[in-house]
Amino acid sequence: MIWCLGMYSSASTWLFNVVVMLSTALFADRWVRSRYIVVARDLPGELAPDELFVIKTHHTDDQAATELGRRVAAIIVTLRDPRDAVASLLTYHGMGFDEAMDKVAQSARECARFAADRRTLLLRYEDRFFDDPATLDAIAARIAGPVPREQREEIFAATSRPAVEAFISGMDALPTIVRHTAINDAVEMETQWHRHHAHRSGEVGRWRRELTAAQVERIETELRPWMIRFAYDT
Repeated sequence: MIWCLGMYSSASTWLFNVVVMLSTALFADRWVRSRYIVVARDLPGELAPDELFVIKTHHTDDQAATELGRRVAAIIVTLRDPRDAVASLLTYHGMGFDEAMDKVAQSARECARFAADRRTLLLRYEDRFFDDPATLDAIAARIAGPVPREQREEIFAATSRPAVEAFISGMDALPTIVRHTAINDAVEMETQWHRHHAHRSGEVGRWRRELTAAQVERIETELRPWMIRFAYDT
């Protein structure tokens, strides 16, 4: 199994799709499957020799995290300044501050738990790894080996912002879509692209404009050791 472990709003869905596509290209003899995991009961059972699972999580229960840590061959972790992550949830997900703070903090701590693992490739949102085709080379090296240049370019193009926007604009017609009418959102289950992933700016430092001083203070107080560890200035 390959584990895509990301903070909320850290380009984790982009990563998930890239890893699925790379795995399909690199493991031609395997049945590549994918799944979003929240709790331990969502985990796949024992895999057949010709199966490969790509797992996406933000934060899980401890049992699921421990089991994933035991079973996976590679871990790709995506981090983001928690102040920007909270601001993004407020803007694009319509969450209240307390809910956004809780989700970001939980996902940040789970990422930290596995960040130093020898199997982990660590990617920082602020480096704009999702705009750099060399990121695909780094991921491929971590999960199997080099990917042919032509396939790398095809995958990078298929996960570019224009391609993602086009996919989201047409996903209402797909049979794999699940609608969340209460929050005016929808998700395509195979890719995990949500309607709210459209029209993102990718701005770094938006928290300075969108969060109150009290909100910033709470984030920096609750996550100060985490922010120091990962070099996010408080």
